Amino acid sequence: QNARQIAPESAEALYQSGVVAERLRDYGVAGRFYQAAVDGDPSHSRARADLARAYLFAGAPDRSIEIVAPGLNTAPDDVHLLTVRAAARMALGDIPGAFQDAERAIDLAPDYPRAIALLAGLYDSNARSDRARALLEQGVKAQPRNADLRIALSELYSSLDLQSEAEAQMRELVRLEPENAAHRIRLAQVLARLGKQDAAEQELRAARSTAPKDPQLRRALVDLLVSQGRQDLAEQELRRAIEASPGEWDIHFDLGALYGRNDDPEKAEAVLRAVIAQDPRGPGGLAARSRLAAILSQRGGAEAALRLVEEALAINPRDVDALAIRASLRLARGEAPAAVADLRAVLRDQPDAAGLLRLLAQAHVATGELSLAEDALRRALEAQPRDPPLRVELANVLLAQNRTSQAKQLVEEVVREFPSDQGALAALFRAAVATRDAATARRASDALLAAAPDSPQALFFSGLVAESAGRNDDALKAYVRALEIAPRAVEPARAMTNMLVRTARHSAALERLTAVSKRAPDSAELTQLRGQVLLAAGRYEEAEALYRDAMARQPRGWLFPSGLATALIARGDEAGAVETLRNAVKVVDEPNAIRTELASIASRGGRFDDAIAEYEAILASGKEAGTARQNLAVLLATHRRDPDSLD
Repeated sequence: QNARQIAPESAEALYQSGVVAERLRDYGVAGRFYQAAVDGDPSHSRARADLARAYLFAGAPDRSIEIVAPGLNTAPDDVHLLTVRAAARMALGDIPGAFQDAERAIDLAPDYPRAIALLAGLYDSNARSDRARALLEQGVKAQPRNADLRIALSELYSSLDLQSEAEAQMRELVRLEPENAAHRIRLAQVLARLGKQDAAEQELRAARSTAPKDPQLRRALVDLLVSQGRQDLAEQELRRAIEASPGEWDIHFDLGALYGRNDDPEKAEAVLRAVIAQDPRGPGGLAARSRLAAILSQRGGAEAALRLVEEALAINPRDVDALAIRASLRLARGEAPAAVADLRAVLRDQPDAAGLLRLLAQAHVATGELSLAEDALRRALEAQPRDPPLRVELANVLLAQNRTSQAKQLVEEVVREFPSDQGALAALFRAAVATRDAATARRASDALLAAAPDSPQALFFSGLVAESAGRNDDALKAYVRALEIAPRAVEPARAMTNMLVRTARHSAALERLTAVSKRAPDSAELTQLRGQVLLAAGRYEEAEALYRDAMARQPRGWLFPSGLATALIARGDEAGAVETLRNAVKVVDEPNAIRTELASIASRGGRFDDAIAEYEAILASGKEAGTARQNLAVLLATHRRDPDSLD
């Protein structure tokens, strides 16, 4: 600051201010300093590289490449710029280009840690783990105090099932940097994977003694205790923290979340109402109202939730959380366009409100406008570029657009900074599956299951890992356990059904689904899955009855009329199938999915004009329609000869 007062346009002073801001986790300020340094001195390669890296962390690798390009034009051998461009190319799926830049950076600066870690990651993700291991071991030997290299080596050891070696790396890193919370959390995760639960707890408690108010450590310890089935100790831990810091409302909220995880919403509600009583018009009370409204809405109390939100907005009309909950209530009622309009009106006054932009993105996802969802999340990340939930949501949107490499790299950075973040671990699992990275998928699944052993999602992921390894019995146990905890969970029910049907175990599938349906008798999804099994078994009339039942329970779901149409076609009633689908287009949430089926039926029957009309209707809807666009082009080129169609 003193240097900037003396020389306010000094690029070096601006750059170092950015470095300090980044170390203090004030990433938005850091980015502005880096940009100012580049504006003042375009040849300042470190500022340019760190600015590009900030955009990379925010999930914008194409922008990163734009930033480094001018620097590389004048300094083609700058290792910092080459390394950032390699990472950006990797995110964009340009693996040859990434290798070229990373290997060039290593040739120029063999000891540059970021280049070493990046090239090792490229080797590992391209089935060359031996090269990755050798490179990282050499790097750690040359620079034993470098944390990034040790973390990368520990993660590689874990993926190779060398857990003792992974533990040794993390123990050395904790010894070198004992006050770094993330190191302690990673060590505890490795110990938990080795079955050393007591040692994992000791590590986290030792870290808590040096940083008793660190929320990341507190939550990691609570997660570990819960994973050991010691919910009572987790509760005691949080209550002691509340006694020590009664005005730290986040601890109260963590206690409420613990009760929620234990399926005890009454206690969670009591905690939040106590906060409202203690801080009725302050930030704690406002946040508690929003959280309580979310719980009530999940339990079907939408009206009570809305009253709480209105209370909060009466105190503070610009309360972002309350506005977000109100919009989410509209989303839950299937009023996504209304929620979008409401959020846009609010964002006129608060254009950088990350929470509102995040909810706007969710509304756009609900309406199928994925590119608009991405735009909203990128705007939010401009204000909070390193916010974990925002980066995870962006990764999920990228996955939905099949930009898998970009999504994976984005979420890997989140897990590296926040190793116990469950949302990030879940997103990393999905990204790893999408990129066929089995080792990373298994590592993410193990970490998620260790953090939340009774989470239906964690159990579902562990089932997928077991199934992919050919351990069908273990997979079935995981799916069944997930459904015991959450009988309405669709993903494990669908995975269990698909696995049993694929192995021709139709009776077992029906038996399992019938047992689960008794605990969720009004679930249209479970009814549809039973219909799917009957369809696979050739029992078309029984399947038809179940699909009609599912449609009656949930008229807006597109899977149900789709299944009914399949059953009708199997019985030879194509006209009935087409009529069912045409009626469904008018009421379902995803009419384009139904139109796609209608187009497919028309094409198979040689009614190409009808198929073309359906695809044109999909494009006219304005939603993402890459497959429909491709299929329409094929039909026009194949079955029409007029110039307009060919154009």
